[in-house]
Amino acid sequence: MLTHLRIKNFKAWRDTGPIRLAPLTVIFGANSAGKSSLGHLLLALQQTARSTDRKRALHLGDSASLIDLGTFEDCLHGHDLQQTLGFELGWRMPKALEVKDPLQTARRYVGQGMRLAVELAAGKGAQPEVQALSYGLLFDNKTVLDVEFRRDAQRRLKLESQHYDFKMADGRKWPLEEPEKFYRLSEVTTARFKNAGFMADFALATEAMLARIFHDLRVGSLVPRRVVIGISPSMPTEDCRCQSVRTTRLISGGSVAGSLRPISAAAI
Repeated sequence: MLTHLRIKNFKAWRDTGPIRLAPLTVIFGANSAGKSSLGHLLLALQQTARSTDRKRALHLGDSASLIDLGTFEDCLHGHDLQQTLGFELGWRMPKALEVKDPLQTARRYVGQGMRLAVELAAGKGAQPEVQALSYGLLFDNKTVLDVEFRRDAQRRLKLESQHYDFKMADGRKWPLEEPEKFYRLSEVTTARFKNAGFMADFALATEAMLARIFHDLRVGSLVPRRVVIGISPSMPTEDCRCQSVRTTRLISGGSVAGSLRPISAAAI
């Protein structure tokens, strides 16, 4: 389940700051404060993972998709194409993931938590392209394995880690390919290394997490499983607030009259 979220330069949000997600998280604020935007981005990530177009870094939507967010410029905070759209997701996997280095069989990395951080910038035709993506495998909230795939000033892509020694395959050192979508290394890029096969497991873990995001047709709002987006209290607020509640009932959207209390919210 999702445990952490942070978004930068998306719609109304310059920076949400770190958001801790509990089994049920209520986000509330004034109208047009940006509550729904959190769910919109999560659903855009899900439909990107579901898309058959591996070259599209972020599927913002069309007439056949669950959500249509318009152009990349429409999504950027202040509609500024010079900015990068950034997001960070953290989640706990149903079971621990183990990584073994085939070149150093004694080295093992085991964790049940995962972090993914991505930066997207306007590329050719003002379409989003990945500037950087990084993974962290966590055990007891400590990073045991990190991976960063980043574009340098010369637009060359590099794969690096502080905990893992990637080894290029023998032969000519071909350049690395563009990532697939926003979270996956291509098979060609993986094959450039002798010991990068585990990156496919990281991508599968990301897809499994995103598959838990769903569209709640009862209230017409977009929410990740066990996360509630978009509660509007009747009393005015200047911005959005986030409150974590220990329950498993899902709610979202609409208006809650009076004080927002976990038990009354869960009854909607």
